[in-house]
Amino acid sequence: MRAALLIIAIVLGGCTYERVVGRRAPLAGLPGAESSSEYNNYHLREMQDPTVSNAVELVIEQPDGSVILRSPSGRHLMVHIYTTIEAGDKELFTDQLLSEITRREFYDRGYDPGHAFDELVRRQDDVFKLFARMPQGEYTPGIMWTNMGQKTMRLKVNGQAARDLRWNFMDMVLEHGNWKLRWFGRS
Repeated sequence: MRAALLIIAIVLGGCTYERVVGRRAPLAGLPGAESSSEYNNYHLREMQDPTVSNAVELVIEQPDGSVILRSPSGRHLMVHIYTTIEAGDKELFTDQLLSEITRREFYDRGYDPGHAFDELVRRQDDVFKLFARMPQGEYTPGIMWTNMGQKTMRLKVNGQAARDLRWNFMDMVLEHGNWKLRWFGRS
């Protein structure tokens, strides 16, 4: 009987239970932040950056040298708008970034949709200032994401962050799985 109890004690004594507790001190992760508790990244291992798009290439080069721009998020649309303005690429902007409804409005008023690009180049300081206030697009803290109907969304900067902006929102339309620019405005 003693031998059996000894064997059971040895077997049970070898079993251990380990529990990992992730603990994060307030403000941990900020540059220069110090804490008496140990900081770990257990909580970050499961998180994924919502702005990273591994499933879709954002710029697809065609064999003929042309490119196709993909904008699966508002942030990607902002990047494409910025780069086409910087590169002065009116045709790429008009063909691939300007929404069909906005292009149609330009035609209905007797204007070429290329004038939309010219206006953005003229007001590029306003565009870039707005983009600087929402660097992560719809994932920027404090940005209002509003459904405007018919696959149209508004990204809007509010409060103190918007006080010196001439444009404080960007409207975008979902067309064939990509966000396209509807236009900018102030409200």
